[in-house]
Amino acid sequence: MQRISSRSISDIPPAEHACFSFLEKGKAAFCGAAYPTEDSRSAAACPKALEICGDSFLRRPALMDVAMTNILSFASEGLFIMQDPEKHFRCAAAFLFLCKGAGRVVTAGNALALHYRDGRINARFRFPKNPPLGSGLHSAYEASAEFELSAGTNAFLLLCGEEGSDLEALIPPALKAPGTADEAWAEKIMDAVRGQRCTAGAVMIPERKGFLGL
Repeated sequence: MQRISSRSISDIPPAEHACFSFLEKGKAAFCGAAYPTEDSRSAAACPKALEICGDSFLRRPALMDVAMTNILSFASEGLFIMQDPEKHFRCAAAFLFLCKGAGRVVTAGNALALHYRDGRINARFRFPKNPPLGSGLHSAYEASAEFELSAGTNAFLLLCGEEGSDLEALIPPALKAPGTADEAWAEKIMDAVRGQRCTAGAVMIPERKGFLGL
């Protein structure tokens, strides 16, 4: 079985603040992309949100509603307590949670996630009512329904950027339905968004058979 692979790019240098994360542990995997809001003091919210969500999920992998609620609450609260009246730390984010051949997606703020199955878009995930992470101590976040990773190839594209930007317009039409969502496709996506005020991350899962213990 080929291993899961990922590609990412952001106009924020990773040496300054990491805005993408891909982690695996046992039968679970986490992928996240983040981008600071316009009023954020810096992009420090991005690595903090990725760390909290990734660690929380992989410590006890579960796709139940209560798990999703708790993980997003931990992240938003973790960012909120960094703030004072003149120092906001908030970020848009797109998260992919995978466990035992199933998954869920959450977006916050201006973020979008696309699920490709055998090179075609199978689902779009966007939750415009979900506020940027760090917006409050008691923010509630909607997550996608749980979905199965069917036989064949699966890939996910996570995009997040500054408020008001049209994220899907960043993707060239030829790459929206590429026929094969593989490493070469991911590299082309990264080249297409290079220099844009956004973070993009792609995860490729070539085969389901044997994936994460199945």
